[in-house]
Amino acid sequence: MESQAPPPVPQEMGVAARLVAVFFSPAEAFADIVRKPRWWVPLIIVAIMGVATVAVFAQHIGWESMLRQQMQRASRTRDLTSAQIEQAISVQMRFVPIAGYVAAVVGGAIYTFLTGAILMFLTNSMSGTSIKLKTMMGIVSHAYLPNMINGAVAIVLMFLKDPEDFDLQNPTMFNASIVLASDAARWMTVLLSSFDLFTFWTIFLIAVGIRAAAPKVKMGKAIAMVGMPWILWVAIKTLATAATS
Repeated sequence: MESQAPPPVPQEMGVAARLVAVFFSPAEAFADIVRKPRWWVPLIIVAIMGVATVAVFAQHIGWESMLRQQMQRASRTRDLTSAQIEQAISVQMRFVPIAGYVAAVVGGAIYTFLTGAILMFLTNSMSGTSIKLKTMMGIVSHAYLPNMINGAVAIVLMFLKDPEDFDLQNPTMFNASIVLASDAARWMTVLLSSFDLFTFWTIFLIAVGIRAAAPKVKMGKAIAMVGMPWILWVAIKTLATAATS
């Protein structure tokens, strides 16, 4: 009796092919990521886009405009005099621009590590799998790539729109806070702005990646495992905003 030939080994994707496949063939892309996890390329792309967005923002909108908009929306600043508001803005202008660029450079790496570690723990604990941190970081970093579309749209709008009309809470109008009035409670804005098209896209892609790393995990369970920490995060930041507004 002849033995069956082993199944063919899938051909490894190149870096560019993998990035494109995340958008158009996510199952194949994440299967390739699981076979050979790499996360530095998407993180470099995220950092470049982040720096570009911050640079365009600083040039066309301005940090001072952002701070004034935030102070106008914060209830705790309503009793401040004009002089006190100007002093507060002056103090913040010393470090906010630098913090913006630092966050753009390292924010993606911090997000990838923390999210990867949390999801690795949840997936392995709830499903009896043994996904490694390197693999989960590869999944998370690639799943974040659709947000580059959001960033690109924001850059274009910053060039096209009047700075006074640029909504910092919803710059690209892809989240649910678009339904709120301009004087809506800040906690409500924080809550609804969390329901974002690209956030849900990222959650879906991470779930696809988990399925590729642990095929016995059903898609619904994978989405639930990714969604749980996201729901907790949204609840924490909404409650914190409500308590401090």
